Amino acid sequence: MSADRLIEALTQRNGFSRKPRLPPNACISSKSVEWPATFDVHDVLTKGAITTNNDFCLLSPTLKHEYLELLTLSVLFKLRGGDRPRALILTPDSSVRQRYRELSPSFSNPWSKEEFPLATVKQDGTLSQKTSSRPNASYPPRALFSRHLHYLPNSDIANEIGCVIYDGAVNYKPNRWEEFKEWRDKNDIPSVIYCLRDPLAPEYQEVSNWAGVWAWPPALIKAITESTEEAAADGSSARYVRVRNQLDNKVAGIDRDIHTVTDGPLAEQFQEVWSRIEELQGVQSRLGSNALDRAIRDLKRALNDFSNTVSSVGFTEQTYSEQWETLSPSNWFDRLDHLRQQLLEDETGAQASGVFRSACLELEAAYAEWKEAGVGDTKQGHLYRLLYGTIERDETVTVVVPREADREAVTLDLQQRGGDLYAELGEAIRVVTPDMLAEARTCDRVVLAGPPGWRDRWVLRTPHAQSVTILAYEHQLSLLNYQFDVLNDALRETTDQPRYRQAVKTAADEEENTASVVDQLDIERPDIDLGGESEVAEGYEMVEKHEPTSIKDIIDQMSGTDNFSTWTASSTSSRSSRDNTPADCLRVCFDDGRWMPVRPEHGLHVIDGEVGGVTKREAQHVTTGNTLVRIRQTDNLRQQLYDLIKQRGDMRLIMQANLWKINLKQAIDEHDDTLDDFISRVEAEGADCGRSTYRGWYNREVDYTRSYENMKHIAEAYDLSAVREELEDIWDAAHQIKQTYMKLLRELRKRAYRATAGEDTDEVVLSEEHDIRLSDIDTIDERGNNLVERLTVVNVVDDTVASHLLGTIQTGAD
Repeated sequence: MSADRLIEALTQRNGFSRKPRLPPNACISSKSVEWPATFDVHDVLTKGAITTNNDFCLLSPTLKHEYLELLTLSVLFKLRGGDRPRALILTPDSSVRQRYRELSPSFSNPWSKEEFPLATVKQDGTLSQKTSSRPNASYPPRALFSRHLHYLPNSDIANEIGCVIYDGAVNYKPNRWEEFKEWRDKNDIPSVIYCLRDPLAPEYQEVSNWAGVWAWPPALIKAITESTEEAAADGSSARYVRVRNQLDNKVAGIDRDIHTVTDGPLAEQFQEVWSRIEELQGVQSRLGSNALDRAIRDLKRALNDFSNTVSSVGFTEQTYSEQWETLSPSNWFDRLDHLRQQLLEDETGAQASGVFRSACLELEAAYAEWKEAGVGDTKQGHLYRLLYGTIERDETVTVVVPREADREAVTLDLQQRGGDLYAELGEAIRVVTPDMLAEARTCDRVVLAGPPGWRDRWVLRTPHAQSVTILAYEHQLSLLNYQFDVLNDALRETTDQPRYRQAVKTAADEEENTASVVDQLDIERPDIDLGGESEVAEGYEMVEKHEPTSIKDIIDQMSGTDNFSTWTASSTSSRSSRDNTPADCLRVCFDDGRWMPVRPEHGLHVIDGEVGGVTKREAQHVTTGNTLVRIRQTDNLRQQLYDLIKQRGDMRLIMQANLWKINLKQAIDEHDDTLDDFISRVEAEGADCGRSTYRGWYNREVDYTRSYENMKHIAEAYDLSAVREELEDIWDAAHQIKQTYMKLLRELRKRAYRATAGEDTDEVVLSEEHDIRLSDIDTIDERGNNLVERLTVVNVVDDTVASHLLGTIQTGAD
């Protein structure tokens, strides 16, 4: 069976045309574009959905739909000349937009500058045009790109959209999904193509009830590719090589095995916690308490966090405490205690509070055991054994951990304690999160830190390597078994469709067994063997901890284009105890009933119509009727900025900028210094600042000190030789990031003014070097609230409050 025969069967049986065909000589920046036969099938199915005004769901054979810019162009050709000639592409991947912008026929002008100009969708539903038609500059944009599910074109634009391409990588949230459905219904969008990677995704569960579906069993991939395509040639693009390697892995079959960690007191203690959770679940089945259900769910999350950690306790605590909206292991117990208090207040759930408390005590005992456990009794040690085995086999390896904080902890752990292991691995290892895996290179082995999270179960499908090893404690084995069953059931349903089976049967050669082609499951479940270990780890019984490598060596090793580690500068270190000293201030009251205490000389950002923008004004000069611009959750925005820099491949910059923080934290911890101790040390070296400034340095709440000399004083105070040696580079890197961040805040304030004045908001480039734009930043939080607030002042009065309340928004009368 060839791809052409399958496509011919699809078009004949379903009554639509393959035309217009994509040109075979497509180029991006003068380089020819190659694509696999699987994309040709996706393309023709998309054309069929547009012809019949239907929705269609394409389940990627890899973990990412790689050729969305080509699909966009194909859709625009199909819509050309109709009443609705525009296409909307919802994708967070800005490289799709850039590739579309450069996509051209051979060496001619790009299509985005000829027939199909490009625009991005702004938050208010209007467009920011990026390219113009050379033949006619007034020709309206046809390809509309949006990075966010809630940035949707207004009705004047939407009524010309004939098709939406929905990339499953877009940031899904239930409320945003509902907004998207309402927008689609309101504007009567004829067709939506859902390009998904996960048959368990909430979008798939909704749309598969009415939309056509196409997935890729390995036998079907083999049937359409083996006779028409050769392996990727030496001159092929990195993208094509990655896709071809993944398709080849699926066809050849992926060997999955489970490396169990069952020996030692830590594994036994984790099993005891799980037994208590099972007991609680039995109680919940009788009581039916919502409060108990929430408590059990969070207790499971805590155990999962502990169980899927493959780094030392110290680095895990450190990186989790410095990430946006993550809960470090030691902080879980306060949260669980709060849930127990809620149980006591719940009439039904109170009956289980004692059992829940016992389960929490078992978890605390597990945490204590974890801190004292030998490295060989933890997943950390077992990961090291696997890594030594990959070196022996000369394998490249990708380690998949749950979240960014874990990635940083594992990386730091290897850098600081890995010694010869880290040195020998070199470029052979990558540590990634599930979201990064879709972009990761192919390799010889993938190691999963444990059963993936509920939203990340699709990771089990990964075709990035022919060998996949999953680390698991005993209590995680039943979860893994369940995840494989659920995923395989979902995959089976994707291929159990009449259109699918009929087309394959029509296109098959006489000797082909079409049932086996369609029914072959995507995943072969590994044997669940208690006490079983991956053979790659055999012979490595003990892993010793090594002396930390130098920071300079770490930076040197991280300077490649596909770097292995980052360090975020978003520090949320524990602050000193609250300062309740009374402080005279002004109470600035707002029209929504909230208020903010500030010192009279404190600067506030005020919308000023006379100067046409936002000015900074001391609080004592703010009057009734002024509108303030306030940016909430600046750590959120900072984290987004850092993530974008990392996505652009400049991880070295962030690590370089934060070397002084990493070294300072280690030094403070080593000396067990209080804030007063810290102040004494740096002042002895010549620093002369206020206590609040020292506190910011001590807690690492700033990007860098205000003066170059003060950073030098810190390095001298704690004998931070690596910081002294790298000081100029550290200062330059921190300053570069800070300038980009400050420009982000300025532009957000400008946008708030322009929205108030009814002016159009133009696209703004925040960083030319990293190609970061204001539209790349999501300014809506998890609850759907804007991070940029406009507050109208209704009164300003004298007041006295505790010092720690200054500058924070308050609700209520007191």
